[in-house]
Amino acid sequence: MSSTQKQSAPQGGAEKPRLPIRNRLLHMSDDELARFVAFADEHPGLVSRHHLLQKLAIFDFVYPIVARHPHETILEIGCGYGVHSALLSQFGRVSATELQVPGSFVGANHDVGSGRETVLRGLAKGEVQFAHNDGRRLPYPDRTFDIVFHNSVIEHVPDVVAYNQEVLRVLKPGGICICITGTPMLCAFRFVGGFVLKLPFILAVAVARELGWASRLATAALAAAGISVATRGKVAERLQRVDRRLGAVAGLERPAAAAAAALRSRVNVRAHYARLYHYLYFPSYNRIVLDEIAREHGVSVEELLRCMELHFRGRINRLRFSLTPRTHGQHYRNARHEMREWRLPRWEEQFRAAGFAVDILEGFRFHQVLEATPSYKWDSALYYRAVRMIHGADWLRARPKLSSEFILVARRPLLTPPETVG
Repeated sequence: MSSTQKQSAPQGGAEKPRLPIRNRLLHMSDDELARFVAFADEHPGLVSRHHLLQKLAIFDFVYPIVARHPHETILEIGCGYGVHSALLSQFGRVSATELQVPGSFVGANHDVGSGRETVLRGLAKGEVQFAHNDGRRLPYPDRTFDIVFHNSVIEHVPDVVAYNQEVLRVLKPGGICICITGTPMLCAFRFVGGFVLKLPFILAVAVARELGWASRLATAALAAAGISVATRGKVAERLQRVDRRLGAVAGLERPAAAAAAALRSRVNVRAHYARLYHYLYFPSYNRIVLDEIAREHGVSVEELLRCMELHFRGRINRLRFSLTPRTHGQHYRNARHEMREWRLPRWEEQFRAAGFAVDILEGFRFHQVLEATPSYKWDSALYYRAVRMIHGADWLRARPKLSSEFILVARRPLLTPPETVG
């Protein structure tokens, strides 16, 4: 839809309803934007306005790619609350899938099913068929979809090539996969903003964890200040010592079995701090991390947990764990490993190894410039305001290494050797 069409006056002289926010998108009409914003305002506990605007800004770059390819059948993997699935429903029959675990996307710690149903019922143009997946195989027959779309999913899978082979399987010959993921620029941005600049605060929290009275004082102060019970609960959770958290999530009893001491020479727990963080804070979602580490060391998961229990009894080890930089993806050994794996040639290599032909690589998001404020709300507003400018900066989008997130479009060849399909 052209900007001329979007801004044309309604027939019959009827006054157009006032848009609650200026339309910065190229591929969404004013009426549609107003409908989405009204939905966010009506469901503030489900999806905030600034979160929705961020989703719409991302989709504004996906829209033309979907529009110029056959799009009768579309699949979104890792749909979360389903906002992008609702947007995709204007093109064709949409299927959406998520992991079947408590908290069905990274960071969620509650069942999002009812919220997803509300979003799809309120925003989708047509019916969206939802199904859970087990993280290994998609619940769809071979050669089902014209387009597969996933946003910030691929960095969370343990085997990228195997994942891409599964996507290839459900695509029709000539179908495309639209993948959104990050670059080393985003890794560096998160490392600086989330670790280097926050190091004094991280250190203070680490010390407070070790001083039980400091943790109790902090939560009492928040209560006196009138902070909500939910926020106080989150603070208390972050101030819980890692050894106690481990005992709670794994059901360990102290003291550990005597045989566990022998495991300390077989498992270097410190080498896995970045991965273990994801398990300890989101245990249901990230149980696979324990399986990976145990398999690498030739021990059972139970033995690994006992070894961790012994390791984290040491105060120095607990402080080291608190001061370890986090990774975004739960399968990366450390921040340096994540940065290496996020290189654009590496992403391309893992698509081609699965049998794809890579057609497009273009940058579209720039955290280091537009999303470096102290507030997620401000970040979303700045990125939304910059959408048209980014659309017009062809020279910049053609250099995805300068971006923080990019769009990769990979095509299933018309003739795919059967041995490349998992």
